[in-house]
Amino acid sequence: MPNKYNEIMSRVTVTSDMHERIIDNIRRADLDPKGYRLQQLFRHNKRVMYIAVCFLLLLTGVFVTTQNINQSETVQPIDQVTGPVLGAPDITEYPSVQELAAGIGFEVKEVAQIPFQVGQTDYSSVSGEMAQIHYSGADNSLMFRMSPGNNDISGDFKQYSDTKTISSKDERVTIKGNGGKYELAIWQSNGFSYCLSTEKGISEKDLMLTVQSVQSVQ
Repeated sequence: MPNKYNEIMSRVTVTSDMHERIIDNIRRADLDPKGYRLQQLFRHNKRVMYIAVCFLLLLTGVFVTTQNINQSETVQPIDQVTGPVLGAPDITEYPSVQELAAGIGFEVKEVAQIPFQVGQTDYSSVSGEMAQIHYSGADNSLMFRMSPGNNDISGDFKQYSDTKTISSKDERVTIKGNGGKYELAIWQSNGFSYCLSTEKGISEKDLMLTVQSVQSVQ
């Protein structure tokens, strides 16, 4: 083996240029074992960090995809949302007008003249602020409302073809209906708001007689 090595080395020829390049490379080389280990460690850590970042990105992608799938399964489509859900008003029923007045805190009037035969009368308050009396019969029904203030308390937002304002007992009464039949009367008197509404339209004369029967109550 030594003879073979000596034979090979005897054939190697190093020129002066090659000699200078070798010496120069040796001078530039970092032969410090500690420095070499730090370089290797840094290169190794770079590989570890790269692998960790890739793994983190993979986990993030899986999490986002899972969230999107879950949301698509549980969120209601927009076109199925019908609008905000409003809470029902607080309705309290009473057995008589006297108990309704005691519960709501003011004297409640009644309708003395109704243009149909009444079969049942129901008394109630709305949110503890408005008195409400419902008169129902076989062919029609009438709702009477009364509340402190000067507002439209009818809750009726329908469009009517016929609207009139009539002076009655020094008060202005607005009536609304269609085709000569009236369903709604609104007026204010002495710090209170009033409303009469019928299920089926009645004549102007019958509606005004009904209004006047309330106005006459002291």
